[in-house]
Amino acid sequence: MRSEVRASSYWMVLLGSYAGAAVFAVFAFTLIQQLLHGHGSPAGNILRVSLLLVFIFLGLFLVAVGTVYHLSFNEDSSNEFR
Repeated sequence: MRSEVRASSYWMVLLGSYAGAAVFAVFAFTLIQQLLHGHGSPAGNILRVSLLLVFIFLGLFLVAVGTVYHLSFNEDSSNEFR
């Protein structure tokens, strides 16, 4: 029973990180659309570009965390430090 709970928590972390990355991608896409259609003032566009860069970085970070976490699923337990 304990191994089933542990396995489901692994998948929840993986799915959560990918879902978070998808949310940040949607925010980045929205900001790109606003920049292309010319919403706001030049100061607002500077803020949109900075938020766009932050959202892209966070999305890539969550994808990297999820991927590394997924790769650690199959590691042999004999390789752990004792």
